[in-house]
Amino acid sequence: MANDATFESLFDALKQAAQKNVQFKVDICKVIEASQEAVKAEYEEVRRKAKKAFMVDEKGLLDRHKCAAAFMIAILKGLDTSSVDGNPSVRKTVREHLSLTAGQIILVNMIDDDYENPQNTQVVDYWRANNYAIRYPETLKGTGKYIDNWAVELYHARKNDLLFVLALAHEIFCLETYNRQLAKIEELKKAVFTLKQNALKQPQTPAAAPPSP
Repeated sequence: MANDATFESLFDALKQAAQKNVQFKVDICKVIEASQEAVKAEYEEVRRKAKKAFMVDEKGLLDRHKCAAAFMIAILKGLDTSSVDGNPSVRKTVREHLSLTAGQIILVNMIDDDYENPQNTQVVDYWRANNYAIRYPETLKGTGKYIDNWAVELYHARKNDLLFVLALAHEIFCLETYNRQLAKIEELKKAVFTLKQNALKQPQTPAAAPPSP
């Protein structure tokens, strides 16, 4: 079971992210605060079932993708949005967007905590340079933003009781992989720029004089 301090830290980060998000026109923090205990209970239940189904040793820890997925499902099931349902200034997918925000926070924080791992240094530096903002893939013109489309997918999955830890964990894994690739590209761009700058600083060798006739 995650301790209370971990939950409080996560809920605080979620509320801070919600306050910065222009799509939440009401005090969504009150919605989050009112649902914390229900979300925690849902998380422990989803986590228990995931360990039983997918781990040989149920006393072990879930990997970051399943952990993020379990908490996302906990929000989708445990968050009580009845106080803002029907409010024209609140998206119908407010629960799904908060769920995605929570998944992003967990993914980034767990990798950031393991910064000393050489496999994580590059992507964490990339996130830190961008204020820890995770990047989502571009979509075809006219098809909506990636995160909005994902929220719609989660909305229908929730309505039809089709939320699965492994499916969500795979999507989180793909998002992490995408950001790792972006971090590599950014590093290569910096390396190419440095090489060009160093080349410009090199003294130019004068052209050889043409041979005398």
